[in-house]
Amino acid sequence: MIITRTFESSSSDKVYKTEFDTSVGRGSCNCPGWTRRAIRECKHTKALAKEAHVVETPNDDPVTPFDDLQNTGPNPPAVKPMAASAMKEGKTVEDFTTDEWVMETKFDGHRLMVVVTDKDVSAWSRPSGDRPGALRVLPPSLVADLKMLPPGVYDGELFVPGGTSSDVTRLDLKEELRFVAFDAVEILGKDITHLPLTERRAALKVAIEHCTTCANRGKVSMASQQPVSMDAIKAIWAAKGEGAILKRTDSTYKSGWRTPNWVKVKEIGAAELTIVGFVEGLGGPNSVFRLRHDDGRETQVKVLTNALLAAVSAEPDSYLGRRVTISYMGITSKGQWRHPIFDHFTKEA
Repeated sequence: MIITRTFESSSSDKVYKTEFDTSVGRGSCNCPGWTRRAIRECKHTKALAKEAHVVETPNDDPVTPFDDLQNTGPNPPAVKPMAASAMKEGKTVEDFTTDEWVMETKFDGHRLMVVVTDKDVSAWSRPSGDRPGALRVLPPSLVADLKMLPPGVYDGELFVPGGTSSDVTRLDLKEELRFVAFDAVEILGKDITHLPLTERRAALKVAIEHCTTCANRGKVSMASQQPVSMDAIKAIWAAKGEGAILKRTDSTYKSGWRTPNWVKVKEIGAAELTIVGFVEGLGGPNSVFRLRHDDGRETQVKVLTNALLAAVSAEPDSYLGRRVTISYMGITSKGQWRHPIFDHFTKEA
């Protein structure tokens, strides 16, 4: 059962919407206390847990609110998602502006493999390391549209229009969830991973058109493609999009492979921070810099080279207070840098 309540802010005129799912002991809220914490809970979700006479299970994993944590029921698809590679050093977008490549917008959501059978629909998150993909529980309205697809296995992204990946787990936004398919690996029981991207996309187009309610409700769609161009990518960034994926038109689909035939293009930013300490990493007690921005935000980056690591380890205190520049790929909804990497020491004035 889903409990829904609103709470007035004690310090402003804002009203927060809180939902709590008693079946899994988790809630979501649009108040700062819930949205800004790594472990997702707040006084409002705690209040609803108390009202429901259940113990709240805080969400410290961006996948769990819609997960079946027992992983029971249907089996995951045999094919694992194929991943895109970072652009190789020395390459630019201009190197891909040929007829052999196409471009898709990169959605800021959660990657899913959706399995449609004659009986039901199951959706699976991407495996991570030794952790297998988890069975996702989707809103009934989205499942109803997915059931209209022909039996098959579809690769795509679960997202909230205009939102970020963290919004995918918000209970108050669950009816806003959409699934955009960008590939198909099986249709009507036939494995099509060996076919080139152009042919798999043609099969996917037919499957999406078969979903007669999809066009009307907009919950299930097919990712659009266009010729590769820097102007188009800049337009995505200008609209606060995450980036683009460049794909070879003749690329086949290899299970679990990080393919060079799909290339990620993300906007690279830079920020200047101060070294305030060290965190122990694989390279030893001084192998990770702890950095602080002038506004108080903190992050960590690895010491990239063995020569620098040796110098830092010899005299770690001499590096405290030094300014460094990091590169990053976008900012999270919490204001944190995505994929921060040490770039260089900033020249002192």
